[in-house]
Amino acid sequence: MTIQEKLSSFDAAQPRMHVFHEGMFAKLYNESAFLFTEHVRRYKVNVTDCKRGRYYSLGFPFFALGEVFGENSEWIQTEISEDYRIYGAPALGFDAQEYDAWCREAERAAAEADARKAARTPKAANAAPQAEVRSGKEGGDTPAILPQTCTPDSMRAILADVLRFRLESASPLECMLFLQSVQKRCYGALPESSGI
Repeated sequence: MTIQEKLSSFDAAQPRMHVFHEGMFAKLYNESAFLFTEHVRRYKVNVTDCKRGRYYSLGFPFFALGEVFGENSEWIQTEISEDYRIYGAPALGFDAQEYDAWCREAERAAAEADARKAARTPKAANAAPQAEVRSGKEGGDTPAILPQTCTPDSMRAILADVLRFRLESASPLECMLFLQSVQKRCYGALPESSGI
């Protein structure tokens, strides 16, 4: 299913939670996410902008689906397919005004989180003074941007760590953390290897 199909699956006349199996996660979108946070558990809501508008989602490990909905025996599950389930209850209701307030609160919380993250993360441009360094090859002097504190030995050490890093056996998170440590070392923030 496309994201647009998932977003349009909710029917306010028959409010039910539409749960989609995506990778290792169970995901709920927009109105389904609202009902989930109001009637099941309060999870963090993600706010995402796409070319057709903004949508709200939440997710949790798919293997916990039975535990999450098993706490309340009134949930009626309808399995549409292996990757799509609907949960409902006779007393489940949907209020459009509450949903609008919930959307505004999710946007406010996301904006605050973005502001905190931006305040914690130093800008790369302010991390270290930059200088232009020439490659030194005859007839092939090409400018490159390197920190003024960069030495050939530190660049060799970084290159050696990059060559030793086993990409094929690393998880995506380990790859991201390794790249982040290399970037910090290039700007002189980390004096030694991260050990990954």
